[in-house]
Amino acid sequence: MILKNYIPAIFIILFPYSTSIKDCSKVKTGSFFYYSKATGSKVLIERRDSIQIETNVNLNKVLRSKVVWKDNCSFDLFVNSLSEAKLDSLDSILAKNPARVQILSIEQKFYVSKSKIDIDAYNFHLEVTDTMYFAK
Repeated sequence: MILKNYIPAIFIILFPYSTSIKDCSKVKTGSFFYYSKATGSKVLIERRDSIQIETNVNLNKVLRSKVVWKDNCSFDLFVNSLSEAKLDSLDSILAKNPARVQILSIEQKFYVSKSKIDIDAYNFHLEVTDTMYFAK
């Protein structure tokens, strides 16, 4: 009963966040970066609609991926599918099972996305929310 009184206030507070995405074309092509939680490295991203190239600045490693846009604000990312090197078994599995990426919000200096990958054959499931900054 008490919660009923707060529902309008909760809606007013959350409403600006739910409408912050109007057009995700700002992130379909461009330069972005994020910090890897696993290694603490800065990772540069160059996305050109259907191709994404990630460069780990600290490790000097490059990852090429195929991007397939599902709608205005979501895409499948086929990790390492465009690699020029021979893929090992894990890379081959990742290249065939896309990460599903949903853009959650776009702000002036960054955007937030959620990535999810499921590989049922290996009982592997991962979901990560990341902040990607617009490179200047």
